[in-house]
Amino acid sequence: MRQRSFRGPLDNMKEARQSRAMRSPQLPGPAVIASMMLAAAIISVISITGPIPVRYDQLKDFQPSIAAGVALIAAGIAYFAAQTRVNFDRAVHEATEQRRQINLLRKLHYAARIFCSEVEEVRKKVYAPVGGSVKEIRPSTFDLTLPQEFNEAWDQVDILTTPALDALANARYNFNIVAKERAAMILTTTVWSYRWVSGPPAEIAVAVDAIRDLEKHLRELIRLLPLS
Repeated sequence: MRQRSFRGPLDNMKEARQSRAMRSPQLPGPAVIASMMLAAAIISVISITGPIPVRYDQLKDFQPSIAAGVALIAAGIAYFAAQTRVNFDRAVHEATEQRRQINLLRKLHYAARIFCSEVEEVRKKVYAPVGGSVKEIRPSTFDLTLPQEFNEAWDQVDILTTPALDALANARYNFNIVAKERAAMILTTTVWSYRWVSGPPAEIAVAVDAIRDLEKHLRELIRLLPLS
């Protein structure tokens, strides 16, 4: 049966950021390019034919206007060059941030798979199968270490979809229960055994149930995390 993917507002935000990151830097518009080409053509003509024979007394009244126009053109060219650079730097930054988020999600996926295997081994040791039994459950049987990637993802929850965030939160919650119950067992030398029909002893019942739930939420998290 195919698993249905979940999509939420965070997915749309990530797609929008990716679209902006892949967009080419903006260039000056056609009007600016045409003005620059016209100015270059005029300069080329003057350099070949020499200055246009116009009397100074005909141009002196327009001298401030000509100077202002030249300064305005130069400022426009500088502005659009700077704007192009800003757009390019922004695109590079967004692409870099997108790659960083994808790498974090991949690391979280593989860390969850490894951690789930460890939790599964503990569950087999402490959870009696139907009609069966388990023996020699010690406090050290519940020893587990939360992967560092879980904390990194928890500090940047905006990169996760809502279902993936729920699975991560539930996994952390059940891990904390196991760690708390493990700390309460540390001073005892008791070795527990039980049959499925009677259920786990009260001293370890909460930890056993939390191990089962932890594995369930880890598998859900693995399913929801993308690899591409």
